[in-house]
Amino acid sequence: RSGRSLSRTTWLGWNSELDAEVSVLPMLSVGVSGSAGGRSGRVGYTASGSVTVEPFPWMRVEGYGGLGSLVPDLQPLYWQSESYRGNRELTHESGYATGVLAEVDLGRWFRFGMRTGAREVRNGIFPDPEGTFVNIDPYATLATSAWLDLDSPRLEGHLSATIQEFATTSSHPVNIQLNQGGQRMWFKGSFYWKNYVFNRAAYIKAGLTGMISPGGYASADYRVPMNRWQHGGEARLLPDFHRLDVDLSARIRWFMLLIRYENVLDGVQQLGYFETDGYPMPGRRFLLGVRIVFTN
Repeated sequence: RSGRSLSRTTWLGWNSELDAEVSVLPMLSVGVSGSAGGRSGRVGYTASGSVTVEPFPWMRVEGYGGLGSLVPDLQPLYWQSESYRGNRELTHESGYATGVLAEVDLGRWFRFGMRTGAREVRNGIFPDPEGTFVNIDPYATLATSAWLDLDSPRLEGHLSATIQEFATTSSHPVNIQLNQGGQRMWFKGSFYWKNYVFNRAAYIKAGLTGMISPGGYASADYRVPMNRWQHGGEARLLPDFHRLDVDLSARIRWFMLLIRYENVLDGVQQLGYFETDGYPMPGRRFLLGVRIVFTN
């Protein structure tokens, strides 16, 4: 289809937000936030809250939750092309989310944290197999993360693990695709050395950053005509992959230098890799960046 792809050319929208945080006790704080917005006669809202407890100087525990009803964006409502069609009869996507987070200091330089949460979505908006946007049946997203941070005068590091999956019992075609998308697992890490050199004339930071994915999950796929990322399609399960980058940065007064060698393990136990189905990631490549700060 040539010309405009949105069947509607004018609309009126508005949005308002509210955020507040109150320290009830020295070790207890409560936060609330909310928003409301509308477009062309539709009105949506979000509301969330959190409770944070710090029973000790080295520990923080936070519980949070929220709910909302979201106005469909313009593409699901008004897009019209050969591949995808909007649907003005769509209802609002709604649902709730809840979770808990805890962080503990381990000595002077380490911090360990965990987060787990769940989100249920009702009337989620997805393109169906024929390309028409529809409201699908309820589904849930479950996710858990753990991390360990290092921050010392000379060393800086981060290790994390994340597991996330969709869950639904519906026989709707899109729900089935979500349910068969597999369990997403990512292991990420970085380790850097940092220090002043040359009698404090320059500051150097050098190290490694990388990730490992055991694979076996379907990523969000890229819908080219709409420039849109969308889960629930017919993306193939990604094979396992790994990636390792080497970084060196230096600041010498007003001059900053960045040297990065990306994907240095390309060809080691894998012939390239994918983070999105159909779009291979670059192989080894060398990046050089220079930044000059002019001051008066």
